[in-house]
Amino acid sequence: MIYQELNDRSYPVMNKVVVRGTLIAVFMYVITGFFGYLTFVRTPAVLETENILDAPYGENVAMIVGAIAQFFSVLTSYPLCVLPCKEAIEEMFWKKTSILVVDTNGRKTWSGSEKMSPLANALITFALCSASFVLALFLSTLGDALTVVGSTTNPIVGFIIPIMFYWRINPDAPLLSRGKIVSLIVGVLIVVISIVDLLNFFLNKEG
Repeated sequence: MIYQELNDRSYPVMNKVVVRGTLIAVFMYVITGFFGYLTFVRTPAVLETENILDAPYGENVAMIVGAIAQFFSVLTSYPLCVLPCKEAIEEMFWKKTSILVVDTNGRKTWSGSEKMSPLANALITFALCSASFVLALFLSTLGDALTVVGSTTNPIVGFIIPIMFYWRINPDAPLLSRGKIVSLIVGVLIVVISIVDLLNFFLNKEG
């Protein structure tokens, strides 16, 4: 009862934090983009690359400071990206399932393990970091990186993993139920679109 009351009190606070944090982030992005373009208001020809990040900022002190800050931001935020990825993998393949195992004494236990072993944790972390490092070596521009991420990571995190979770928490639902049919159609469409987008990217790069 006390736990429920604490949850009821914390939800409004968390909502305020999320809303205010989102508004602050949107404001900062708008201001950054606005002044980024104003930097070249007298020389609009430098923006013909269609990518403001490719513009020749030269010895602009603000841009140098911003680049250094961006470096440290990415460096320190990367573990925060790897951690939820590992947790999603652990939730899918290591956490307790909904299947109960009853032994000869009538005791009920959950099948599956609680969490990853230290070795599995280290191997998965190494694989995730290595994959990111290899991509960083071969993707020379931010546009290329965003294209690859938008065709791989984003669809997996935003669509494929939630669909897998949905199927896992509804094992008894009929295969032809509305939820499973819709999720399957969405999953197939996302996979097809991602593959087509990647093929288009690589073909254009070779051309």
